[in-house]
Amino acid sequence: MLITRVLAGFATFGALLVLIGSVGTWASFGGFTKGGLEGDGVITLVLAVLIGGFAGGVFAPLSVARVMRWFVLPFGFLALLVAIIDVVDISSSGNEFASELGVSSLGLTVGWGLWVVLIGAVTAVVAGLLLTIAPMPRPLLATPWVPTPYSPQPYPQPYPPQAQPYPPHPGAHPPQPAPQAPAWPTTGPAYPGSTGAPQVPTPPQGPPPPPPSA
Repeated sequence: MLITRVLAGFATFGALLVLIGSVGTWASFGGFTKGGLEGDGVITLVLAVLIGGFAGGVFAPLSVARVMRWFVLPFGFLALLVAIIDVVDISSSGNEFASELGVSSLGLTVGWGLWVVLIGAVTAVVAGLLLTIAPMPRPLLATPWVPTPYSPQPYPQPYPPQAQPYPPHPGAHPPQPAPQAPAWPTTGPAYPGSTGAPQVPTPPQGPPPPPPSA
């Protein structure tokens, strides 16, 4: 993974050179210059952004880096192709103008920006080519657990059912009946929970009085 990231850094550097050269001078004639954005420099500028984006994707997680690394080489090759065509075009145009005027050289030269684009494109192509053949670590796959003689043995599942209820202990005391609550009287004063008025007991009656004497 370290090798691919180093190569991605070189590809990013090449994209930066292509970007800088795209806005620079592509042709000069005497005191006149022609910038890259006045011609094919717009194409190389877009390609530089794409190369840098895909090279930066190599620094992403492994699943993303494995896909992004394949796009650096084709876009770098397109930038190199555009730079070579423009260098040949400017050089041949100067020769044509020189032959028409009957002079050995017209003074039309390739600007520094186009040379920078050419160098950056070569860097991106080499880095992209090495990225496609660089080894990438494979994602880790879950391996099944294989028990060994020294591995702890798992308990059987489900657990065997237990006999319920447990048998009584031989020395256990026999079960005692639960104490009963005392019965409340139903006569006499009111007792808790009753809704009637309290009953007042009548006093005991004595012997009847003797009849009056005559």
